[in-house]
Amino acid sequence: MYKINEAMRIIDYIRNSPDFFNMLDLIWKMDTNPVDKWKNFVQPLLSTVRIVIQKPTERPATFDDLSGSEYTRRLAQRSCHLPLCEKKHCNECDKCEHKVNDGHLCRCPVCGVEYISRADGEEHNLEGECKESSEEE
Repeated sequence: MYKINEAMRIIDYIRNSPDFFNMLDLIWKMDTNPVDKWKNFVQPLLSTVRIVIQKPTERPATFDDLSGSEYTRRLAQRSCHLPLCEKKHCNECDKCEHKVNDGHLCRCPVCGVEYISRADGEEHNLEGECKESSEEE
């Protein structure tokens, strides 16, 4: 709730602040390259209202973008068995169209135990790794 309230407060501040928009307008009109505008003006301005913009990680487009071990892992563990699949996959069990903590059942690739994503730690540790396999090592 705190994060939602904070986001709403910042959105209201930006909406109701003509000075904020005027400042951005002046920055865009400056005769400077876009990288310098971003680093020297826009990013510091946005940080004053606690806005951080990060580029999302890019999906590998070709097999050359994957290491051999990552290719093999994706091929073996993903439910679709497609290393370059563009669907989202759970970080724990590699099921298509699932996310960690969405409540779906993960299946341990080592012992086969099914558990709810981000298990409480009784059968598996927080990485979804089988405790039995980590104790044997």
